[in-house]
Amino acid sequence: MPVLASLVATLAAHALSGSALPRAPMIAHGARSGPLRLMHSDSRPTAEYFDFLLGRNQREETEDCPSIIVGDGRIGGLLAELGQRRGYDDILLRRGDPIPELRAGGQLVRMPIYICTRNDDLEAVIGACPEERREDLVFLQNGQLEPIRQRYGLYETTQAVLWLAAMRKGGKALDGITDENPEGLTTVFGKWSGALAMRLGTGDLTCNVMNNDRDLRRNMLEKLVWICSYMLVGAVHGGVTVGEVESNHREEVDALVRELAAFVRFTLSVALKTGLEDRLAAYSRQVEFFPTSLKEFEVRARTPTHGPLLLSPHPQLGGCPSLGSCTLTPSPRLHGSGATATSTGTRSWRARGPRPTASRLRCRTRLHFTRST
Repeated sequence: MPVLASLVATLAAHALSGSALPRAPMIAHGARSGPLRLMHSDSRPTAEYFDFLLGRNQREETEDCPSIIVGDGRIGGLLAELGQRRGYDDILLRRGDPIPELRAGGQLVRMPIYICTRNDDLEAVIGACPEERREDLVFLQNGQLEPIRQRYGLYETTQAVLWLAAMRKGGKALDGITDENPEGLTTVFGKWSGALAMRLGTGDLTCNVMNNDRDLRRNMLEKLVWICSYMLVGAVHGGVTVGEVESNHREEVDALVRELAAFVRFTLSVALKTGLEDRLAAYSRQVEFFPTSLKEFEVRARTPTHGPLLLSPHPQLGGCPSLGSCTLTPSPRLHGSGATATSTGTRSWRARGPRPTASRLRCRTRLHFTRST
């Protein structure tokens, strides 16, 4: 214990002073020698945490203002309507439209750029955005967006995780307030966090502004686990609603949630908070009418032999439209089923032969998260 206390005190002293840590000691083991190394020793979360405690590098709070909205679908239409209530003249762009450079008196006019498109449109939206305006981008998509943000160096942008249901354009959105999270589940972090929270508040929608990227990342991965688990189990049982998955197949979906959470921990070193199954089940009860389907996945062919479904990185897009870095593909390791996912027609679930149960899929389902190299 004294050794551990001394190590903690040393790390804290160096973090507070901002000085570099001493070089790792050299060790010798038999004929091998080299520096002592630790895995997952990224110091940025620790530095960010100390900055938060000491009040350093605090972000300036932003307020709602006239904005640029890319995409006029359900979410884009919702934000535009809320802006109209506040008397703002937003710029509403369709997918593929260039993002304008707005200047007044020779100075760039700063305003949030809300991206309300599908994930497979992100590359085009970023390409259409002037370099000097990219820090104003606000990502509202589900899924693992870290690879594409790292690819373009978008470290100063804003990202939100929307736990709400907008079933039709122009309709009232249902907030993700549950008995497990009465404060709401929607979170945001970044430059324009305050602006988005204020705009959503106009429609009585909750939005929690995070103090650091770590908390937003955990929330983002929880939403990803919910999509993967509930949509897959619902599709296996004939496309039932998420409410029916929660009420009739709770044991199966909870087992899949736990397995995916374990892979999040061991692939990304992110431990999701306890009570995850109950939180996701409570949200499913809140949006119980929401249908389950695999229609937003980039689906690749069918199983060459009998097998389950495997969640893995998409080779071209860096992920599927709905899940960011994950897509649904067959894996020839579960015997006795002839499940097929198709991208033709409505792109819905189809099965040949006996329908695989979620419990059988669970033991072979894997969630792989891509890493930017």
